[in-house]
Amino acid sequence: MKYSSAFIALALALGLAGTATAEIKEKSGYVGASLGYAGYDKGGFDGYGKDKDGVSYGIFGGYRFNKYFALEGRYTYLGKYDLVAPGINGEKTEATYSIVSANAVGLLPLGDSNWELMGQAGIGNGRYKFSGGESANGRDVAYTLGVGVRWHIVPAFTVQLAADAYKFHVNDDGLPESKFSTEFGVIQLAGQWNF
Repeated sequence: MKYSSAFIALALALGLAGTATAEIKEKSGYVGASLGYAGYDKGGFDGYGKDKDGVSYGIFGGYRFNKYFALEGRYTYLGKYDLVAPGINGEKTEATYSIVSANAVGLLPLGDSNWELMGQAGIGNGRYKFSGGESANGRDVAYTLGVGVRWHIVPAFTVQLAADAYKFHVNDDGLPESKFSTEFGVIQLAGQWNF
Protein backbone atom coordinates (compact mmCIF):
# COMPACT_ATOMS: atom_id res chain seq x y z
CA MET A 1 0.00 0.00 0.00
CA LYS A 2 1.39 3.41 -0.98
CA TYR A 3 0.89 4.74 2.57
CA SER A 4 3.13 2.13 4.23
CA SER A 5 6.26 4.31 4.26
CA ALA A 6 4.38 7.22 5.86
CA PHE A 7 2.89 4.85 8.44
CA ILE A 8 6.33 3.46 9.35
CA ALA A 9 7.88 6.93 9.58
CA LEU A 10 5.17 8.21 11.90
CA ALA A 11 5.36 5.08 14.06
CA LEU A 12 9.12 5.54 14.45
CA ALA A 13 8.65 9.22 15.32
CA LEU A 14 6.19 8.27 18.05
CA GLY A 15 8.56 5.61 19.32
CA LEU A 16 11.43 8.08 19.64
CA ALA A 17 9.24 10.65 21.38
CA GLY A 18 9.69 9.06 24.78
CA THR A 19 9.77 5.88 26.79
CA ALA A 20 8.09 6.94 30.05
CA THR A 21 5.35 4.54 31.10
CA ALA A 22 1.76 5.56 31.80
CA GLU A 23 -0.84 3.33 33.37
CA ILE A 24 -3.37 2.10 30.82
CA LYS A 25 -6.93 2.35 32.09
CA GLU A 26 -8.48 -1.09 31.64
CA LYS A 27 -12.05 0.23 31.90
CA SER A 28 -12.84 3.72 30.69
CA GLY A 29 -14.90 5.83 28.38
CA TYR A 30 -13.08 7.88 25.78
CA VAL A 31 -13.55 10.50 23.08
CA GLY A 32 -11.17 11.63 20.39
CA ALA A 33 -10.50 13.36 17.09
CA SER A 34 -8.37 12.38 14.11
CA LEU A 35 -6.76 13.96 11.07
CA GLY A 36 -5.21 12.17 8.14
CA TYR A 37 -4.74 11.46 4.48
CA ALA A 38 -7.07 9.40 2.26
CA GLY A 39 -6.78 7.87 -1.19
CA TYR A 40 -9.42 5.94 -3.11
CA ASP A 41 -10.24 3.64 -5.99
CA LYS A 42 -12.92 5.27 -8.13
CA GLY A 43 -14.96 2.13 -8.70
CA GLY A 44 -17.70 2.77 -11.26
CA PHE A 45 -15.89 5.86 -12.57
CA ASP A 46 -13.22 3.85 -14.41
CA GLY A 47 -11.87 5.93 -17.30
CA TYR A 48 -12.32 9.23 -15.43
CA GLY A 49 -9.35 11.34 -14.39
CA LYS A 50 -9.22 12.08 -10.65
CA ASP A 51 -7.48 13.73 -7.75
CA LYS A 52 -5.94 10.76 -5.99
CA ASP A 53 -5.82 11.95 -2.41
CA GLY A 54 -7.73 14.08 0.06
CA VAL A 55 -7.80 15.27 3.65
CA SER A 56 -9.62 12.96 6.04
CA TYR A 57 -10.79 13.76 9.56
CA GLY A 58 -13.09 12.30 12.17
CA ILE A 59 -14.44 12.19 15.70
CA PHE A 60 -15.06 9.10 17.81
CA GLY A 61 -16.12 7.93 21.23
CA GLY A 62 -16.43 4.61 22.97
CA TYR A 63 -15.99 2.47 26.02
CA ARG A 64 -13.11 0.13 26.88
CA PHE A 65 -14.52 -2.91 28.70
CA ASN A 66 -11.16 -4.51 29.58
CA LYS A 67 -7.56 -4.35 28.41
CA TYR A 68 -8.38 -6.30 25.24
CA PHE A 69 -11.72 -4.99 23.93
CA ALA A 70 -13.64 -1.77 23.27
CA LEU A 71 -16.71 -0.65 21.32
CA GLU A 72 -16.86 2.74 19.66
CA GLY A 73 -18.86 4.95 17.32
CA ARG A 74 -17.16 7.03 14.65
CA TYR A 75 -17.83 9.76 12.15
CA THR A 76 -15.19 9.84 9.42
CA TYR A 77 -14.99 12.30 6.53
CA LEU A 78 -13.10 10.58 3.73
CA GLY A 79 -12.37 13.58 1.54
CA LYS A 80 -13.38 15.53 -1.53
CA TYR A 81 -12.23 14.44 -4.98
CA ASP A 82 -12.51 15.83 -8.51
CA LEU A 83 -13.42 13.37 -11.24
CA VAL A 84 -12.94 14.48 -14.85
CA ALA A 85 -14.87 12.75 -17.65
CA PRO A 86 -12.80 11.32 -20.53
CA GLY A 87 -12.07 13.66 -23.46
CA ILE A 88 -10.54 17.11 -23.99
CA ASN A 89 -13.57 18.96 -22.67
CA GLY A 90 -14.50 16.44 -20.02
CA GLU A 91 -16.98 17.54 -17.39
CA LYS A 92 -15.79 17.78 -13.82
CA THR A 93 -17.65 15.96 -11.04
CA GLU A 94 -16.93 16.66 -7.39
CA ALA A 95 -17.29 13.61 -5.13
CA THR A 96 -17.38 13.60 -1.31
CA TYR A 97 -17.65 10.62 1.05
CA SER A 98 -18.26 10.15 4.78
CA ILE A 99 -19.31 7.34 7.11
CA VAL A 100 -20.94 6.94 10.52
CA SER A 101 -19.96 3.53 11.88
CA ALA A 102 -20.08 1.20 14.88
CA ASN A 103 -16.71 -0.48 15.48
CA ALA A 104 -15.41 -3.40 17.53
CA VAL A 105 -11.83 -2.71 18.66
CA GLY A 106 -9.34 -5.39 19.70
CA LEU A 107 -6.37 -4.27 21.84
CA LEU A 108 -3.07 -5.96 22.67
CA PRO A 109 -0.94 -4.27 25.38
CA LEU A 110 2.80 -4.65 24.79
CA GLY A 111 4.05 -5.97 28.11
CA ASP A 112 4.26 -3.42 30.92
CA SER A 113 4.90 -0.53 28.53
CA ASN A 114 2.53 2.28 27.64
CA TRP A 115 2.17 0.93 24.08
CA GLU A 116 -0.47 -1.33 22.57
CA LEU A 117 -1.49 -2.64 19.18
CA MET A 118 -5.06 -2.31 17.98
CA GLY A 119 -7.31 -3.67 15.26
CA GLN A 120 -10.84 -2.64 14.37
CA ALA A 121 -13.76 -3.81 12.25
CA GLY A 122 -16.94 -1.86 11.69
CA ILE A 123 -20.09 -1.41 9.67
CA GLY A 124 -21.94 1.79 9.07
CA ASN A 125 -23.99 4.19 7.04
CA GLY A 126 -21.89 5.61 4.21
CA ARG A 127 -22.88 8.91 2.59
CA TYR A 128 -21.78 9.99 -0.86
CA LYS A 129 -22.46 13.11 -2.88
CA PHE A 130 -21.63 13.82 -6.53
CA SER A 131 -22.11 17.29 -8.00
CA GLY A 132 -21.16 18.91 -11.28
CA GLY A 133 -20.93 16.80 -14.44
CA GLU A 134 -22.66 13.86 -12.74
CA SER A 135 -25.03 14.67 -9.87
CA ALA A 136 -26.28 12.19 -7.31
CA ASN A 137 -26.24 11.59 -3.60
CA GLY A 138 -27.34 8.92 -1.22
CA ARG A 139 -26.53 6.58 1.63
CA ASP A 140 -25.68 2.91 1.65
CA VAL A 141 -23.89 0.25 3.66
CA ALA A 142 -20.14 0.80 4.21
CA TYR A 143 -17.53 -1.38 5.90
CA THR A 144 -14.21 -0.66 7.57
CA LEU A 145 -11.16 -2.60 8.78
CA GLY A 146 -8.00 -1.21 10.31
CA VAL A 147 -4.85 -1.69 12.36
CA GLY A 148 -2.77 0.68 14.42
CA VAL A 149 -0.61 1.44 17.41
CA ARG A 150 -1.48 3.44 20.55
CA TRP A 151 0.79 5.29 22.94
CA HIS A 152 -0.62 6.20 26.36
CA ILE A 153 1.30 9.37 27.21
CA VAL A 154 -0.55 9.77 30.51
CA PRO A 155 -3.58 7.82 31.77
CA ALA A 156 -5.94 10.57 30.55
CA PHE A 157 -4.46 11.02 27.05
CA THR A 158 -3.58 8.61 24.25
CA VAL A 159 -2.08 9.13 20.80
CA GLN A 160 -3.07 6.69 18.06
CA LEU A 161 -1.68 6.11 14.58
CA ALA A 162 -3.90 3.92 12.39
CA ALA A 163 -4.27 2.64 8.84
CA ASP A 164 -7.89 1.96 7.89
CA ALA A 165 -9.64 0.65 4.79
CA TYR A 166 -13.24 1.55 3.86
CA LYS A 167 -15.56 0.05 1.27
CA PHE A 168 -18.74 1.75 0.04
CA HIS A 169 -21.57 0.24 -1.96
CA VAL A 170 -23.00 2.95 -4.21
CA ASN A 171 -26.49 2.38 -5.56
CA ASP A 172 -28.09 5.35 -7.29
CA ASP A 173 -29.83 5.64 -10.66
CA GLY A 174 -28.37 9.13 -11.10
CA LEU A 175 -24.88 7.73 -11.64
CA PRO A 176 -23.42 6.44 -14.93
CA GLU A 177 -23.32 2.96 -13.37
CA SER A 178 -25.97 2.64 -10.70
CA LYS A 179 -24.33 -0.15 -8.69
CA PHE A 180 -20.64 -0.30 -7.85
CA SER A 181 -18.26 -0.17 -4.92
CA THR A 182 -15.58 2.36 -4.00
CA GLU A 183 -12.64 1.61 -1.71
CA PHE A 184 -10.54 3.97 0.43
CA GLY A 185 -7.21 3.72 2.24
CA VAL A 186 -6.71 6.15 5.13
CA ILE A 187 -3.77 6.99 7.42
CA GLN A 188 -4.83 9.01 10.50
CA LEU A 189 -3.21 10.40 13.62
CA ALA A 190 -5.63 10.73 16.55
CA GLY A 191 -5.72 12.19 20.03
CA GLN A 192 -7.89 10.40 22.59
CA TRP A 193 -9.09 11.58 26.00
CA ASN A 194 -9.80 8.83 28.54
CA PHE A 195 -12.15 9.33 31.50
